[in-house]
Amino acid sequence: LMMNVLGVSDNDAKQLADNIIDWRDIGRHEVTGFFSDDYYKNLEFPYEMKDAPYERPDELLLIKGMSAAMYEKIAPYITVAGDGRVNVNTASFNILVALGLDAAVAEKVLQARRGPDGIEATKDDHIFYKTFDIASEVGAVVKLDEKESRQIDALNKMGLLGADSFEYSFRSQVRASGSSGETKTIFCMINALNNKIDYWYEK
Repeated sequence: LMMNVLGVSDNDAKQLADNIIDWRDIGRHEVTGFFSDDYYKNLEFPYEMKDAPYERPDELLLIKGMSAAMYEKIAPYITVAGDGRVNVNTASFNILVALGLDAAVAEKVLQARRGPDGIEATKDDHIFYKTFDIASEVGAVVKLDEKESRQIDALNKMGLLGADSFEYSFRSQVRASGSSGETKTIFCMINALNNKIDYWYEK
C-alpha cells in the first residue's frame, strides 16, 4: 500500500511499516537500524512511545518517517476501526492490490462491482453479500482464469475479506461567508452497530 500510494521504495515502505507496528507494540521497541525509544526521546520536542493501539489515524504523524504530505496521501486508505477485514464492496484498487491481488484481478473485481454502467456508486452496482462467492460472481461478469479465482479465494480463506461494514467515516468542510473565507474541517467516525461516534476531530 505504501509503495503504491506514497511511491516509496520497497525498503522504505518496509521501514515505515515496521515503525507503525513498533509504535503500538507493547514491550517491543527495536526496529532494525535504530532503537525507536531512543529516537523519539532524542527529538527536539521528545515524546514517549504509545505502547497501545492507535486511537486516531493522524497518530501516524508521530511516527518516524511519516511526513504531513505522506499522511495526506495515505489517509483515505487507512482506519483505526473495524475487525481487520476489508469490505470488498467499498475497497479501492490500491487496497485490493495491497491485500495481494494482481492489478488485473483487482480491476476485474471493481469492474464487476461497478455494474453495467461501469460507474462506481450508482444504482446498478453489484453488491457482494457472501465472501466465498466473490470469485464466482466476478467470473459471471468478466472472465477469470483459475489462477485469478484462486487469488480471490486465498484472501477469503485468510479472513481478509468482508462484505459489510459497521464503522463509517466522513470528512466535512465548511467555509465562512464574507471576506474572511475561514474554513473548518471535521473528521468523524461512527459505529453503526451502537449508533455511537467513536472519533471526532476538528481543525
